[in-house]
Amino acid sequence: MAPALHLPPPTQGASSDELKVVRTATVDGQTFASGGVIYPPPDLRPVIDKTAEFVARNGVAFEAKIKEQERLNPKFAFLNAGDAYHAYFRLQIHAAKEKRTQPAAAPDDRHAAPTASAVQAALRADRAQAAPATEPERPPAHEFSLEFPSTAAIDLEVLKLTALFTARQGAAFASRLLAKEAHAHQFEFLRPHHPLFSYFHLLVEQYHQVMQPSRARLAHVRQCASRTRGPGTGGGRMHLLPEVKKRAAWTQWDQERRQQEHHEEERRRALFDEIDWQDFCVVGVVEVTSSDARADLPPPRSLHELQTMVETHQRMEAVRAAEAAKPRPVEPAPAPAPEPAPEPEPEAPASAPAPSIVRPTPQGPIKIRHDYQRTAKSASSAAAAAAAAQKTVCPVCGDTVSVNEMSEHVRIELLNPKFREERAKLEQRRQEQASLAAGADPSHYLKQFAGARTDLFGAAADEEAQARREADERRLAREKEKSVWDGHANSTKSAQDARARGSTVDERLAAIRARAAAPATPLGPQAVPTKRAAEDAAAPSKRREAPREAQYAESEWLAMYPHPITLHVRVPDAPHVAPVCDGRVLSFSGLALSTTMGQVRDRVLSEALGHSVGASKLKMWVHGKPATLRQSLAHWNLADGAHVEMSIAK
Repeated sequence: MAPALHLPPPTQGASSDELKVVRTATVDGQTFASGGVIYPPPDLRPVIDKTAEFVARNGVAFEAKIKEQERLNPKFAFLNAGDAYHAYFRLQIHAAKEKRTQPAAAPDDRHAAPTASAVQAALRADRAQAAPATEPERPPAHEFSLEFPSTAAIDLEVLKLTALFTARQGAAFASRLLAKEAHAHQFEFLRPHHPLFSYFHLLVEQYHQVMQPSRARLAHVRQCASRTRGPGTGGGRMHLLPEVKKRAAWTQWDQERRQQEHHEEERRRALFDEIDWQDFCVVGVVEVTSSDARADLPPPRSLHELQTMVETHQRMEAVRAAEAAKPRPVEPAPAPAPEPAPEPEPEAPASAPAPSIVRPTPQGPIKIRHDYQRTAKSASSAAAAAAAAQKTVCPVCGDTVSVNEMSEHVRIELLNPKFREERAKLEQRRQEQASLAAGADPSHYLKQFAGARTDLFGAAADEEAQARREADERRLAREKEKSVWDGHANSTKSAQDARARGSTVDERLAAIRARAAAPATPLGPQAVPTKRAAEDAAAPSKRREAPREAQYAESEWLAMYPHPITLHVRVPDAPHVAPVCDGRVLSFSGLALSTTMGQVRDRVLSEALGHSVGASKLKMWVHGKPATLRQSLAHWNLADGAHVEMSIAK
């Protein structure tokens, strides 16, 4: 048999100096805060309460009777004097007797069964002690309670140690540690964006509160300490018990509230599921089609537009009220029939003057006309009526409006955003029609397409004729390409020779006849030309050809004139810059219309000027307008024999 353990007596948190040996015989009922009463468990308490109530009502004989009958029942062991719950039983008997002596006593349960069910008694006790409907006082939150994060144990230890040193040395320690361990993954929690930063911050605050507690916290700790009450007085739990009860009551109320909300949500969901969606009467059907998405609906009005409309309506009402309040001219009544002159009455004496009273004279019978119409009106009322009768059609909405109200009506209609949208759509439609009218005629291109696709729109003979025409066009194009200058200075001579070889005898004879038909220069002394005459002779191209605007696009002009042309270029007249700049006219033949002005300038610079003038100083002029180097001859609609002027930039 194992030896018995001899444990020291409980100290209840007291020091060795304050320790006293507590004996049961020397402790009375007033030592403990509970009065020496041990409360039974909830399942046994209703039986004891009900038995104590019957004993207090029926006397000690009833207690002895129950004790004899239930001596073998462990639930009624509290009737024995040595039982732990006997003191609680006696206390309940005393309370029941005091309750009976009060004026407003509880209803008598004399006819109730002496052996009531313990379960029913417990249910009645629970209903009597039900929680109130109002929210109890919310207890303060736990200051030293945190949920552990889901992280490794080593990382959690590093976090706790860092929080401890941060609380001891201040926030500067965490800043220095973060700068030193910037690349260490174990100290990432020091960054504000890390998920463990808030947990680290709470730990620092808790460590700080423990190391530097406030006066209120110290007082609370001293109050909860057991040594302040001494051994055997219950210790700090007697102070913590009310707080625990408050927290338990609030927790129970919160759980019941959440449970009620959950039941309410389930009830609503069940009611919604009980709806028979097929048991409805169709009142009307609204069909949404694709045209509704493109419907021309006005946009919702803004607050400013609504305020403007209200103010406008108020002003119109004020104007109408003012017009209605104006006094109308009184129409002259018809002149009454002449009354007979009254007979002269004798004059009264001067001493007693009496007021003269005009007595009504009898009139003849009155004639009533039922077809009478008033015609006597003033000029102003007649003009106002005529103006009100005049109506016209509003150009905005198309309604018939009075002439006097037209300006106000149009102003209000112009505020409507729908009118602005319609006006924008109308303007866009006009621009589309204008651009369609300005473009080329589509029938022309359709005819060209039909002529080119004879396999679709023609017979076999048409296909053969089309093939022959295409072959002839390709042959002529190849022959013309042989004599076209490519724009390079090195190929100028070869292009001229090819052009000369390609010309026929008839063309040469026509050129000779044209030179012979030119007027010969008169012999003999001539008159000294004036400055105006010299300028006219020096610039014959300006006199012969007036500047004109380009009428065709570049592609259209190339399609209309695919053949090479001869271009006359006038050299700048500036001997002070270079002797070769004498203002003579150069002719370049075999130029394609796709030749740019830059290529023409390079050819003049190499052949006529010998690069004596900088290329950047030469400017090209066509029809009196400056031409850029990238523009082609077709851009300016230049035909055979056209003239181009050159000048030197200042």
